Amino acid sequence: MYITEVSIKRPVVAWVMSLILIIFGIFVFSELPVRELPDGIQPPVVQVQTDYKSASAEIVDEEITQKLEDVIGGAEGIKNIDSSSLNGRSRINIQFNTDIDLDDAANDIRERVARVVDNLPSESNPPQILKQAAGFTTTMWVALSSPNWDDLDLGDYAERYLIDAFSSVPNVGRILVGGLRELSVRVWIDPIKLAANNLTIQEVERALRNENKNLYLPLVITLFLKN
Repeated sequence: MYITEVSIKRPVVAWVMSLILIIFGIFVFSELPVRELPDGIQPPVVQVQTDYKSASAEIVDEEITQKLEDVIGGAEGIKNIDSSSLNGRSRINIQFNTDIDLDDAANDIRERVARVVDNLPSESNPPQILKQAAGFTTTMWVALSSPNWDDLDLGDYAERYLIDAFSSVPNVGRILVGGLRELSVRVWIDPIKLAANNLTIQEVERALRNENKNLYLPLVITLFLKN
């Protein structure tokens, strides 16, 4: 009876309370997630992503995607494998049955990929194992700043320490790092001096490749020689 009495004796208060409830309801309704499947039956998905800069889609498919698919295909509980090979990037999505734990599936895929890492091109980056699920959403962004370090140092610190630390947190599916800058070395080749010393581009490339496994020399040298 209290609510009824207040509504009759104090109609303004009743109107204000009704408006507050309506506004709150609209706000909550807009924030409700819309999902095809509830949390209990969302299929776990593990993604294997490998970057191979300066390589065509055909080379990426032959040298990386097919090799990874061959070793991944024997994992337990796989429902579907969907792969794509683009210029400079290979992406493989492995969907598991709903009764498979996502962390166990990711660990299984990680162990299988580790078996063929040595067979991948030396110029490609190590494969990244990413956990995904339909219910995963971005929950937090962390910004790094330092009065003494520049963006190169901060990016290196994040890749070396923070990614592994955050990946071990329960229910963390994927970590994205933005704003990274990587160190690079540009080699300027003088064709006249190259010929005078009886050297070839391949010999220079071979010498530098022995010192640096992450070298994309053919593309760089071609650009500089054309200039």
